[in-house]
Amino acid sequence: LNETKFDEYLQFSKALSQTKHAKQFISLHNNDNHGMRFGYTTIGVEHILTIRLYCSESNLCTAFRKSFYENENEKTHYQKFYWFGRFLHEAVQYLGKEFHGNEKHSGKNIYV
Repeated sequence: LNETKFDEYLQFSKALSQTKHAKQFISLHNNDNHGMRFGYTTIGVEHILTIRLYCSESNLCTAFRKSFYENENEKTHYQKFYWFGRFLHEAVQYLGKEFHGNEKHSGKNIYV
């Protein structure tokens, strides 16, 4: 991932975070450790960027996933991927929407 590509992802994430669609992704739970407030915390640039990178950059995704298994020292994992993992976790756990197999999906996807 080079600087130019990262900047493209960042600009995309900034623009998307300002849309009406993105503002619909609000926290469904309270969590003091993550600063999440039910109905108040909305998905941010950092969450969108992290999801975009995770889904689009296979080398980064692979390195992140491998870090859970290859690093016997938990500190090493957190030093390399703390913020990436935290934003990904927050986006999925607190800001995501649950879809069931029998629901119709509009085809719109906030992360693509």
